[in-house]
Amino acid sequence: MVWKAFGIGLLLGLLGAVAPGCGAGKPACLPQTCLGCCDSQGNCQLQISTPPGNTNFCGNNANACTHCLAGQSCSGGTCTGVPDAGPGTCGNGGTCHGCCDSNNTCQTGLTAQACGKNGARCVSCGTQQCISQACGACAGCIDGSGACQAGNQNTACGTGGVLCVTCTGALVCTPNAGGARCAAPTCSPATCPNGCCQNGTCVNPPTAAACGTSGNACTQCPSGENCISGQCSNGSPDAGGCTFQSCLLGCCDNNGACQTGTTDTACGGPIGLPCQNCIATDAGTCQAGFPNACG
Repeated sequence: MVWKAFGIGLLLGLLGAVAPGCGAGKPACLPQTCLGCCDSQGNCQLQISTPPGNTNFCGNNANACTHCLAGQSCSGGTCTGVPDAGPGTCGNGGTCHGCCDSNNTCQTGLTAQACGKNGARCVSCGTQQCISQACGACAGCIDGSGACQAGNQNTACGTGGVLCVTCTGALVCTPNAGGARCAAPTCSPATCPNGCCQNGTCVNPPTAAACGTSGNACTQCPSGENCISGQCSNGSPDAGGCTFQSCLLGCCDNNGACQTGTTDTACGGPIGLPCQNCIATDAGTCQAGFPNACG
């Protein structure tokens, strides 16, 4: 009975905190009482997500309401989408949601040459970019809505504040000294037919640590397995037919082929010992000896 009475009292107390009493004022707009946003009059507005055209009040967690621009939607309490430049007018009583240029013409306010919002005078960002209608620095690229993206995705590629581009076909967003750009992958089935690709580098011959063929992505073989003909297997590296009799002066690679055993990617031997890939294992260069070994 005690706990029941306590629960009833707690419930009544909460109701009293959020419901106006007789002659009492309206409840304060607080995170405890408002899931939406607080307007300029201190009223709670619940337009957390709305379609375009009904975005006078956008926000959540009892933050100040935001008036979304024409063409935008309110999603999760945040204005999203590309704002319309018009129909908007500049001057007293104007309705421009972008910025007003020197001819009092409404612009979108999304370009570095004419950046701004809410009918303010357009400004030139100089060496900076126009990000969400305000000048700033963007290390990545600017998408169609004016937002700064990282610039390392195939759907939004670019650096230095350029307009984001989409990499199509076989092209991928590739970072380089000049910034990210769409380019053909450095390692591909065409450039690595007998090996596999690891971090853009062709591993040939493949190893148990980087196994694959036909330019596909390398995989690590489970413990105890070898990479034979580009596939992880429980067989021995000699399963392809390379033996000490057939490869007396060289080494046997993971594809079962006899190699000279003197290169950095196939180091080892003689008498058909397993080849080592000095580059893939970061083990130096191939050193002549008995046997040849990375070092």
